[in-house]
Formats: sequence, structure tokens, C-alpha cells
Amino acid sequence: GTYTCHCENTYLNKTYSAKTTVDLKVEYPLNVTIIGAQNGTLGQTATITCTAVGYPTPYKLEWGLDVSNTTKYQTDVQKFENYTLFNTLTIKQFSATDGRTYNCTGYNRIDDQTFSNYHEFKLSAL
Repeated sequence: GTYTCHCENTYLNKTYSAKTTVDLKVEYPLNVTIIGAQNGTLGQTATITCTAVGYPTPYKLEWGLDVSNTTKYQTDVQKFENYTLFNTLTIKQFSATDGRTYNCTGYNRIDDQTFSNYHEFKLSAL
């Protein structure tokens, strides 16, 4: 948060004052969560969004699956303020085999250490 320090001192009938503002940021490991419904309708497009929040801001957020098949999968990573990173996974033509366990992993660094956290969930077919 932001803190203000104000000091006054009187010397020889004169008052002297000083004021400064300090912005204190506390480093903390990230938290990874899933936003939205965790199911997909067969034959339709399914979209699921993963978020990672931490300070410093997470630098990477990835899905634990091979998304190189761009005709089937699409990912979109966006960085936002408030130390949050979003990654949206789109699965085209959702099939019964897409109804399985997925995980999303986020990474950030504090000093020289890298921290990671993940969220695992079951995406069900409707």
C-alpha cells in the first residue's frame, strides 16, 4: 500500500516540516485459478480461462498439454495490471476425448528464485 510520513519540528520559534510518500509492495508467490464453466458441449467450441496472480507479476502461464495442433487448440495469453496474467484455452470441436484432466501452471520470480503453482481440474463433456 501507499504510506505517508509527515514530520514537524519547531526550533527558535520556526516550524519546519517534511513529508514523504512510500509505496510498499510485498512480494508473494502466485495463486493459480480457473474462471468459468469446467465443461464442454460435444461438437462445440469450449473455452476455459486460467489466471495467475502474484507479486512480482507472473511471467509465464501455460497449459499442461501439447497445444501445437492449432486446428484443435488455441491459447491467448494476456497480461493485466494488478499483477495478474490470464491464459485462455479454446478447444475447437469439443469431443469426448477432450473431457479429461487439465492443468494450468504459472511462474514468477522473487529475488533469484523461481516459484510455480498450478491448478488441476476435470473438463467434462456434456
